[in-house]
Formats: sequence, C-alpha cells, structure tokens
Amino acid sequence: MIDSPLIKAKAARLCQALASSIFWLERFSKLGMPLPKDLNEILKTPTISKTDLVQNQGAFPPLGTIPNGQVTRWHQSSGTLGNPLGWADSTDDWERLLRIWNVLYEIAGITNSDKLFFPFSFGPFLGFWSAFEAATRSGIYCIAAGGLTTQARIRMIERHGITVVLATPSYALHMAEVGSGLGISLHQTPVRTLILAGEQGASIPSLRSRLENAWGARVLDHHGMTETGPVSMECRLNPGVLHIATDSYVCQILDPNADQEVEEGELVLTPLERLTMPLIRYRTGDLVKRHNEICPCGRNLLSLSGGIKGRLDDMLIIRGNNIHPEAIENWMWSQTGVAEFRIEVIPSSGMPKIRLVVEAERESDPTRLQEKIYSGFQERFLFKADVKITESPLERYEMKARRFRRLENS
Repeated sequence: MIDSPLIKAKAARLCQALASSIFWLERFSKLGMPLPKDLNEILKTPTISKTDLVQNQGAFPPLGTIPNGQVTRWHQSSGTLGNPLGWADSTDDWERLLRIWNVLYEIAGITNSDKLFFPFSFGPFLGFWSAFEAATRSGIYCIAAGGLTTQARIRMIERHGITVVLATPSYALHMAEVGSGLGISLHQTPVRTLILAGEQGASIPSLRSRLENAWGARVLDHHGMTETGPVSMECRLNPGVLHIATDSYVCQILDPNADQEVEEGELVLTPLERLTMPLIRYRTGDLVKRHNEICPCGRNLLSLSGGIKGRLDDMLIIRGNNIHPEAIENWMWSQTGVAEFRIEVIPSSGMPKIRLVVEAERESDPTRLQEKIYSGFQERFLFKADVKITESPLERYEMKARRFRRLENS
C-alpha cells in the first residue's frame, strides 16, 4: 500500500511542507540529519511525541513554529491528560480532512438516506466539527443539537426520525438512561447506528453490549486525534475491527520502547493530508493490535483488532501487576447493578492502590453490590480494590469521560 504512486506523491508534497517549517528545519539540524525527501527517508527519521509538540507550543504560543502556510481553521485537544494541544489547517488541508471522513462514512455504511444527529455543543475540539461538515457537504441530513438538554435531544431524535447518532460512548449511555426515565424506549426510534468516539469505550465488549441493548442499534467505534485528523472507522461487517484510511496516513505499529515494528504495540502515524502543520512518525500513545485476517467487506486496509486497547500513559502497576484502566472498565461494565463508576488511583506508602467508587442502579441492593464487586475484582485481577458505593449520583459526560483519576492522597 505505501509503495503506491498515490502515497509516494502525497509523501513528496509532505516533504516539501517539512522544508518550509521552522520547527522541522531546526529539529533536523539538531539531529544532524538532512530533511527527508521521500517516503523511504521519512520512515528512517526519529519518531516524535506529543510532549515535543506541547513544549514547542509552550515556548512559541499559540501554535509553535510548525505552521508554514495560511491558517484558516484552528482546533484544540481536550487536554485531559496534560496541556491542551492546538492544531491548525489551511482551507486546502480542511477540504482534504473532510474527504477522509467521506471514506470513513463509506466504511460505516452511511448513505444519503440517513439522518445524522450530533448531540453535543461544538467547542474547539476537532472530532465532530469535521464529521458534521463532511456529512452536510455530502448532502446528508444533519442536526447539530448543542445547547439542548438531554431530554430535548431525545425528543428531537424521535421527531426527526434520526438514523445515526454520533457521540461519546459515555453520553450515548447517559441518553439511554435518561430515555428510560422518560418512559422512551430508544429501540422504538429509527436509530440504526451509533458512531462513537472520544473514549476507548466503544470497543470495550461489555459497554458495547450495554449500548447496543439499550439503543437496539449497531455500535461502530471511530478514532482520531486533533493533531492527525480522523483516522479509523469500525467495519460494519466485522465487529471490533477498525479500518484505517490508509490513503491518508502512513501507519506503523511499533514497540513502545523501540523503533521496531511489532504486531501489537504503539500506533505511529504520519498524516499525509495536513501540510500547513506537517507531522511525521507521530507516537500517538495508543496501544493497538494489527488485524491480519481478510475482512468480509473486501477492503484491503491496515486494520486494528479490538480498537484502541489502551493508552501508554494510563498503564498502572499495582502490586506487581501491569494493568490498563480499560481492562477494569470492561469488567465493571459487565457487572449487573452498576449504573456508573469512577476508578481512583491513590498513593499509599509508596505503593498505589485502587478505589472503585460505584453508583448503584435504583433496583440494586448497595450492600450486596459492594460485596460482589469487592470479591469479583480480587478474583479477576488478583489484587484487592477498595469499593465505595456512593449515595450521590456520579457525573454524567457529554464529552470525554473522566472515570480514571490519579489522586494526590486519600
């Protein structure tokens, strides 16, 4: 795929953009390396991380020294795990970004007969801005439902005959909860597909099951990043497998501790379509696994099995056990009686411990639920966690959920 004339031509244009960027000129000068002139040379360059980009923007606000053209669009990451990162596009960059979404919509099976619903306020984040504009330009019926209550959004879904909802997994779950409280079964709406992003939740089997049962709709996982753009979409014919838009990205899966390709490791991306702020061999921090089987849809794209499996910066070491919060989330969502929860990591005599703060469903017995989670967690993960059943409702999320928290003290 990366040897195709199309990819080589895009890589050549990317190299020209690198040569016009102060950031990249200085970076390669410090490395004692010439700027790459083609794709083969790009793949021989050192990787770069978000820390490098954030430091550059901190030293030269607001966009650092990467931009090399006229900026017409600006977006910012959520900054949930550190300082937010801004990224800019020219008009041409933005048009190319929208065309990537057209590819992803095709993978998802979205057609002009669908009606798309975006139930959140449009802020500076990139994700659904690009998804919304791409859909409207393709002639698809779209509703941006910012500034409304969840109840009003659910009524609007009913009234307009919405078929596709784009949201975070957490908010899709919250909408189902609110709908149930209103006596509305989302099974009775025309919604057939949920395109979910912003968290790893849509690829967590137990949460996916909850969502599909609540909505009576197919859940499709999607992922992208502010600094790269929209990257992948789950195949509607192959649950759990995400196809990457490989005409727009050079993708590698590397050992997190080495520049060596592996089957399961860190996703490293080179976006080919964003030339105003060019980026090469970007370590995303996302843990993924290559899917090597032939897909029923017939697409010959680099694919990921099980979606984004976790974040490198979230990995915990608890009593000698390496564990990702996503594994705990998957287990928690599989527990009947759990309405919502929070995972807290608490320092304790130099050895961190886990506390699970749990909101029980209305019909659940809190004492029994606490005992079940305490014993079940120890059996599943081979170490103990404190379990607290809270009487106060936990936060519900419209944007990225923050169920995982590292605390300074208990």
